[in-house]
Formats: sequence, structure tokens, C-alpha cells
Amino acid sequence: MSADRARIEQVLSNLLDNALKYTPAGGAIRVCVRPRERFAVLEVSDTGEGMTPELIERMFDLFVQGERDLARQPGGLGIGLTMAKRLVELHDGTIRAASAGPGKGATVTVELPAIEPQARAVVRAAPGKRHARRILVFEDNVDARESLVTLLRLAGQEVHEAHNGTVALRVARAVVPDVALVDIGLPDLDGYEVARRLKADAGTRGVRLFALTGYGAVDDRRRALAAGFDEHVAKPVEPATLERLIA
Repeated sequence: MSADRARIEQVLSNLLDNALKYTPAGGAIRVCVRPRERFAVLEVSDTGEGMTPELIERMFDLFVQGERDLARQPGGLGIGLTMAKRLVELHDGTIRAASAGPGKGATVTVELPAIEPQARAVVRAAPGKRHARRILVFEDNVDARESLVTLLRLAGQEVHEAHNGTVALRVARAVVPDVALVDIGLPDLDGYEVARRLKADAGTRGVRLFALTGYGAVDDRRRALAAGFDEHVAKPVEPATLERLIA
């Protein structure tokens, strides 16, 4: 296959980390690489905790790792699966998961376009974002913040981050971002108060504010817009949705 070696290593590392996390002592993890028609196929299988059909449908979505109702255990799937999906897609590939059910293990399959065996491999870098933005991520959950920051940087964005409302306001006034992605449930100052203060400050009034929250009801959206947010996005959110908002 023609690919960026470092990025594909990231994909494999994230899949192995996830398998290790949910396979108890005495279990097994199997890595298989093989050709199949016009594709190079990578499979990571484990004999671990397995997944429900509902979780399989959403396991690559951003922020699913923070939701206890869908997680394979409290704390969730880890930060790497959404990033792995994005990296595979940047290489014109696909990634999917399968499981026979809870307690019956899982398999993640990656398919990437193959090249002829005699052809010389050409390493290519994952494409960056055409129009880079200065983005500030306000999120107190470490895993969710690191995942989002990593994805945005892979897309070529300039990213700054903050873990609570007080830090968020200080960073926003210092860097004056184009876009701020704000979690509502921040400690000390919640996302609504952060939005109100940024919109009240002449220096940050022009920042585009997007609320990223697990609260997706109509009243939640109405409250977010009243606080000064330009858009309200319920978690989990697809990377493509974020890209459209930022663009």
C-alpha cells in the first residue's frame, strides 16, 4: 500500500491499545495483515469484553469514550479510535468493527488501497486543512480534550486548549481564536458563563462559539444560543461535522 508509515503506525498503536485495555489477563490478541483483492487488510482481534451492536455503530464517533451507557467499561473506549478512523479515511481506506456480543471479543478491520508488489512504495503525508483556523478547545475531560486537539491538529489547525472556564477566558483573551469549541459542563465556570463573558468582551466578541455538549434537547440548544453560542452540537459529533462548522 502507499501510505504515510508514521500515520499507519499510529492507527495500529491505537487499535492495539484499545484491545489491550479490554482484554483481561489470560486473553489473546491477534494481529493479521494480508492482501485481499485490491486492498491491504489489517485486522486486530481480541478475546476480551466484546461490544453490543449499539456500541459498534458509534465506537468511532468523537466523545463516545466519555459516555458510560455505551462504554465497554466506565471510562470508555479511549482517545484513539476516532483518530484512527480519520487517519484511515485520509488514506482512502475504511475501518469497521465486529463483535459477537458482550464477553465474546471484538475485531477491528482496516482496508487500505493496495499497490502492485513490484511498484515502488511512495510515502505520502496525510493532507492538511486548506484554510487553517486558530481554534481554542475548552474541555475538562482529559481524554475527550486530547482526542479533539489531536484530530484538529492532524487537519492542519492551530489549536490551543483549556481545562476549565477560568483558564479558557485567559487563553481566549491572549490568543483571540477564530473558533472556540466549548464544553458546557466545565468546572468553576460553566460553558454558558464562558460564552457570555467572551461575547461581552470587545476583544473576543468576534470569536465563533460552538457548544459541544451531551445535552441535545431543544431547550438545551435554545439556552446555548441565548448565552451567545453561534451553534449547538450534541455529542458524539462526527469529525466531518466539526470540519464543516470550522470551515
